[in-house]
Amino acid sequence: MIGIARKLLNLMSKDSAKSFRTLTALTILSAFIETFGIAFVFPFVAILSVPNYVQHSKILSKIYYYFHFASIHQFLLFIGVALLIIVVLGNFLIAFTLWYVYRFSYMEEHYMASALLKKYMQQPYTFFLSQNASVLLKNIVDEVKRVIQEILISFLKMTTKLTVAIVMLLLLFFYSPLLMSIIVASVGLFYGAFIFIFRKHIEKSSEIAMAANSKKYKHAIEALHAIQDVKLMNSYNFVLKQFSRPSVLYANARSSANILSDMPRFFLDILLFGGILAYIVIMLLQHNSNFHTIVPTLAMFGYAGMRLIPSVSIIYNSYITIKFAEPSLNLLFSDMSENSMLSNQETVDPLSMEMVFQNTLNFKNVCYAYPSAKQPVISDLNIEISAFSTVGFVGKTGSGKTTIINLLLGLLSPGDGSICVDDVVLNEKNLRAWQSKIGYVSQSIYLIDDSIANNIAFGVEAKNIDWDHLKSVARQAELYDFITQELPDQYDTQVGDRGVRLSGGQCQRIGIARALYRKPKLLVLDEATSALDNTTEKKILENINAISSEMTIVMVAHRLTTLQNCDKIFVLTSNGVNASGTYQSLSESNEIFRGFLQNENKSELE
Repeated sequence: MIGIARKLLNLMSKDSAKSFRTLTALTILSAFIETFGIAFVFPFVAILSVPNYVQHSKILSKIYYYFHFASIHQFLLFIGVALLIIVVLGNFLIAFTLWYVYRFSYMEEHYMASALLKKYMQQPYTFFLSQNASVLLKNIVDEVKRVIQEILISFLKMTTKLTVAIVMLLLLFFYSPLLMSIIVASVGLFYGAFIFIFRKHIEKSSEIAMAANSKKYKHAIEALHAIQDVKLMNSYNFVLKQFSRPSVLYANARSSANILSDMPRFFLDILLFGGILAYIVIMLLQHNSNFHTIVPTLAMFGYAGMRLIPSVSIIYNSYITIKFAEPSLNLLFSDMSENSMLSNQETVDPLSMEMVFQNTLNFKNVCYAYPSAKQPVISDLNIEISAFSTVGFVGKTGSGKTTIINLLLGLLSPGDGSICVDDVVLNEKNLRAWQSKIGYVSQSIYLIDDSIANNIAFGVEAKNIDWDHLKSVARQAELYDFITQELPDQYDTQVGDRGVRLSGGQCQRIGIARALYRKPKLLVLDEATSALDNTTEKKILENINAISSEMTIVMVAHRLTTLQNCDKIFVLTSNGVNASGTYQSLSESNEIFRGFLQNENKSELE
C-alpha cells in the first residue's frame, strides 16, 4: 500500500500532493473526534445505570468535585450535553471532510485527465502510428476515473476508518484486554485468510477487466465509425458479438471482485455478535455479576461495534477496490511519471522564435524508415524548393509522397540528413515556429462537431474570430455562396460528427478555408481537391494562384492537370526523385510522367 500511495503522489502536482496530505490529516482528525465521542458513552451509561459509580471512578470523581456539581443528575446532564456537542461537531467535521474529499478527488480527476491528454498530444507523430486511438481515449477517460474513484477516494476512506478502528480498539482494550485480544485476533485472521486465499484471483480479475475494457472501447468506436458499412452489410450481430465478448469478461471480472469485497461482512456480523453474547454469558457465570454492572461496558462495546463493523468492512472493501484498480494506476504511472518511456516535450511558444522562409527549403541527404519497417521509405533524398514558388509531387503509391509531406510538416524527423529553411536546420527548438507558418490540407479532413465558423477558425476562441478574414477565405475556398445562400444558419450551421452532414467536397473546401485562415507562408495541399468536381477545383486553384505571391505552395494531386501551373514538379519512384521540371517539360521528356498522363486520359475517356 505504501508503494501505491507513492505512485499516487507522484502523479499529482506539488499543490495537489500538499492538499492530499492536508486532507489525510483532516480525515485522521475527524476519526479521533469520532472516537472521543465513544469514550463519553461509557461514563454516561454507567452513571445512568449505577448513580454511585462516580464514587468508584477516580477520573469521574475528580471532575465531579472540581466543577462543584450540585447533584449526580446535574453531572449526568453535563456529560450528556458534552457527548451531544462532540457528536454534532464530529458529524459536521466528517461532513466537511467528505465534501473536501469529493471536491479534491474530482478536481484531481480533471487535472490528471488533462495532464494525460497533454502528454499524449506532445508525443511524436510516430507514436500515434503504433497506437489505437480508442485505447488512448480509454486511458484518458476511464483509467483516470478508476484511479481517482477506486484508489484515491478508497485510500482516503481507508485511512479514516483505519484510524477510527485503531483508536477505538485501543480504547476498548483499556476496558477489556482479554476480550479485545480475542476479537482483534479473530477478525485479523478472518480477513487475513480471505486476502491470502483470493489475492491471486483479484490480481487476475483486475488484469482481465483492464484488457477487456480496452477491447470494449475499441469495438464500440469501430462500430460507430463504420456505421454505414454495418447497415449496408447488415453486420449488426457480428458487431454486437465483437463487443459482447469483452463486455461479458469485464462484467464477470467486476462482479467477482465486488462479491469478494462484500462477502466477509456477513460472516463478520455473525462473528462479532456471537462474541458479544459469549462475553455476556462468561461475565455472568464466572463473576456471578449483576447484569447492571456490565451494562455500561456492553453499551460502550455495542456503540463501538456499531462504528467498528462498518469501519472494518470499509477498510477491507477499500483494500480490495484498490488492489483491483492497481493496474490502472500502474498504467498511468508508466505514462505520466518523470521516468516514463513517453517523451516530456514542452509545448514551445511559436512566437518565442522566428523562422524566416525567404529563399529556399532544402532536403539534404534525407533518409527515413518507419519504426516497424525493415527498409527505408526514403534514402538520400535531395530536393530544393524555392520560396514563393508552387511545387508538385507525383508518384505511384509507396513512392514516398506522404512521407515527404510529413517530413516537410515536421511530423516526422529525418533518420539521417537534414531539412533546412534558409540554411537553418529544422530541430525541436524551432519546429513549432516553422509549423506556425504552415497551412495544411490533408487527404481526409477532420471536422469537429461544431459550427462551420469554428471549423474554419479551428483552434481560435469564438470571441477572437476575425470574421472579415473568415469570410474572405470562405470565398477563396468557394464556400461563401454555399454558406450564405443554401444554409439557413449560415456560418453557425453545425457540421455533425466528422462533418457527417456535409458532402466530401464541402468538407474539403472547409479544410482549404481552414488552412488559408492561418495566413500561411507555406500551403501544403495533399490531394486536397480529390472530392471536388473539375469546375470547383479549377476555381479554387485559380483563387489560390491569385495569392500565390504571398506564399509557397506544395501540392500532391490525384489529377495531374491540377499541377499544370506548378513551377516545378518532382516525379518520385521507389528509388527517389526520378526527374523534376515543369508540367510541359516532363510531359515531353519523362516516360514515367507521360505514363501517368496516359493512364489519366484513359480513365477520363472510360
